[in-house]
Amino acid sequence: MIDNIKNLYSQVYDKTAVINEVANELGLSPGSVRNNYLGRDFRIPEENQERVVTILQNTLKHQIESLKEALGIEVVEHETIQK
Repeated sequence: MIDNIKNLYSQVYDKTAVINEVANELGLSPGSVRNNYLGRDFRIPEENQERVVTILQNTLKHQIESLKEALGIEVVEHETIQK
């Protein structure tokens, strides 16, 4: 699951927002999350890994929606249509 977290995190544009979200959700300081959870070693306790994945997935979903909106792209039945 750590590899999945690393992959998802690498795709996030606003890493500070994710760090703050994880910190708030898990009752940790942003510095602790940045240095331990989402730092070089990705030392995330097993009991928190699923929640971190969910936060990252939700963040990426919102990121994609924001980009589509900014670019004027609408997805309809698996087809991409320019507005």
